[in-house]
Amino acid sequence: RYRAITTSHIRNADGAYLVYDITNQNTFENIDFWLETIKKATDDNIVIYLVGNKADLIDSSNRNRRVTKEQAIQYSKFRHFQGFGECSALKNINIKETFTSFYKTLYKKNKNKLIEKTQQKINQLKILQNKHSNKNKDCC
Repeated sequence: RYRAITTSHIRNADGAYLVYDITNQNTFENIDFWLETIKKATDDNIVIYLVGNKADLIDSSNRNRRVTKEQAIQYSKFRHFQGFGECSALKNINIKETFTSFYKTLYKKNKNKLIEKTQQKINQLKILQNKHSNKNKDCC
């Protein structure tokens, strides 16, 4: 139902989560579609994590599981994702760890780009400050 999202929503993204439901094989099979959509709209520097959600629905017998952890890890390696994790958004299981790992990877990969963007913003602010202070000199 989310396929109507256009590439403009993901263009220029530095990172992305591809999330599937570990109790629903179809959601895992749709990862390829979303991966191709992301790759078409971004550059090769994007950080992509594969995340299996709804870990709270899995009991000790794995009766409800439709996508094995091993299957997802192998797929993640095959597609060269920068990370993989399983979590439960509902029960807050492994959420903090997943986000922390993602942002550390994102920062390491884009550190120089972030520094450059920050410097550009600082330079823009200096130019605006100079323009503003010059305007005040002409007045009164």
